[in-house]
Amino acid sequence: VMRHDEGTKAYSWYLKNKFIRISKIISLEKKIKTKDNKISYKVLHNYLKFKTFGNKLLKSFNDNNSKYDGYKKRHKNFWYNLKYHYYANSYKFIIIVFHDGPNFNYALIGKTKMRDTQYRLDILEFVNYDNSRIHLLDAIDSYAIKINCKKIRFQTTNNNVDKKTFLKNNFYIRWETNTLVNNISNKKLNFLNYKFFQTEYI
Repeated sequence: VMRHDEGTKAYSWYLKNKFIRISKIISLEKKIKTKDNKISYKVLHNYLKFKTFGNKLLKSFNDNNSKYDGYKKRHKNFWYNLKYHYYANSYKFIIIVFHDGPNFNYALIGKTKMRDTQYRLDILEFVNYDNSRIHLLDAIDSYAIKINCKKIRFQTTNNNVDKKTFLKNNFYIRWETNTLVNNISNKKLNFLNYKFFQTEYI
């Protein structure tokens, strides 16, 4: 569950019922300026493209997230199947790709006005190899300018290594909340390497 109201009776109820906090989640936002950085990138605009690049997306995701847990396991059709997502009519899903040599860096983006007065880009997955973080973020900025989106949002864990890069790139923290879990299975689960993807929470 997601709870931000620490110290309240509701929050205390979860703790009394053996829920534990495994991570603090932060929501970041950036207002887009008009200057374009002119970086070279590729945009996958539709579900058929998602399917075509399914194996590359899967390899990139697994290469960069195998040491983490807490997210839904991906398969090559995971991104293609977003066409059946509950919010598929509220989001226009796009994948922005930045190639760095053989490395396939990508960001799954959702264009939406949901609970907002203007269009924005939500970064639902931000997957990059070492040294490509800034370039991928620049590509998202460039795309936002191209389609006249005025802001970008990203939700992640407070200890995500990407956090510093985003804050240095003029993102600011909008709000914070907490992920609480209760293990109802007999298996011993380790949440020390928990990683949050907004794909699972929209």
